[in-house]
Amino acid sequence: MAKEKRPVRKPRSTYRPKRQEIRKRILIVTEGAVTEPEYFERLRKIIAPNYAVILDVRPKLRKSHGNRKWKSNPVSVVEECISLRNNDHSQQNSNNTDQEPNVACFAVVDVDDWDINRNPSSQLNKAIRLAKDNEIQLLVSNLKFEVWLVWHLEGTTPKSTSTELDKQCLHNKILNGKNLHPDFPPENYKNACIIASRQQKVIPNTKGSNPSSAIPRLFEFLEEL
Repeated sequence: MAKEKRPVRKPRSTYRPKRQEIRKRILIVTEGAVTEPEYFERLRKIIAPNYAVILDVRPKLRKSHGNRKWKSNPVSVVEECISLRNNDHSQQNSNNTDQEPNVACFAVVDVDDWDINRNPSSQLNKAIRLAKDNEIQLLVSNLKFEVWLVWHLEGTTPKSTSTELDKQCLHNKILNGKNLHPDFPPENYKNACIIASRQQKVIPNTKGSNPSSAIPRLFEFLEEL
């Protein structure tokens, strides 16, 4: 009687599904409820191919009218940053989420009217002290965030007063009201970093001269990750 042939075993597949890339999360809390969040939301899509990070931007933009309930002052921005960071850590410790913890927390504020007279007890100086005490990276723009936006346009120098700066942003198609103009180029952030740092390198939790911005320190942090 002929022996029964055993079925030939197929070799084990060497294919292994790729593990989903773990992206580090960075919290960004802004003073403005429209312009700044819109900028960082648009920037998030641009930097995604270059950095393995997720920008968690607050406040979250609504589809219309922005976020009118947002407390827009430097101390409140830092307090919100601390609260969100602590809440995130609490969730991680209780194992209630698969979300990666924030590797850094940035608060983005303006000098604007918060520290015109350089008062030690001003909102801005209180925010700086609070940020230092709680390991928050406070990024200050002087006079305001629009200075950083202007530096995306090579050869354009920011105006020194708030009213002139607003007119400049309108004329150069940087802003349309409080919203970013559709033609604004956030992809020029690298050139903006060079121009801003050439003007003055402002470290976190400090205030530079007018005009200046510490926003380039965020991108330096991304490069170091």
